[in-house]
Amino acid sequence: MQTRIKELNTSFMVPILLGIAWMGIMTLIWIRRGEFPSIQSFAIVAFFFAPQFFWAFKKALDKSKSIPLKDELIRMIDIYASAYTFKISIWVWFAIYFFRAEFPDPGKMVFFGILSSFLIFGLSRFYLRTAGPPHANQN
Repeated sequence: MQTRIKELNTSFMVPILLGIAWMGIMTLIWIRRGEFPSIQSFAIVAFFFAPQFFWAFKKALDKSKSIPLKDELIRMIDIYASAYTFKISIWVWFAIYFFRAEFPDPGKMVFFGILSSFLIFGLSRFYLRTAGPPHANQN
């Protein structure tokens, strides 16, 4: 019984640490600005931490129920989604560079590039989960 409680605690450490990191970042923003963070900064930080927190919590629940964390299909989907993201992101970065005059701040240019890569990966992973990975005889 003691090992089960210890295993459960270590499984839920990642979501707990992600929650602490999220609160820490919001506190640093609050202290640095001297006022409570704006809704935009709160939403941006939550936008990046919420999916990670959700997946870490789901993984911890699956691990506690002895459900396999990754099977061969999930690995193949991740590999194909990563390949598609790399190929498409090259063109997105080229377009961002081509329209660099539209981004007066270089930080925003990098932010939109990273955000677009993140969205491309999510969309390609969703597509591959619904349609399935391509077979070896497909081009």
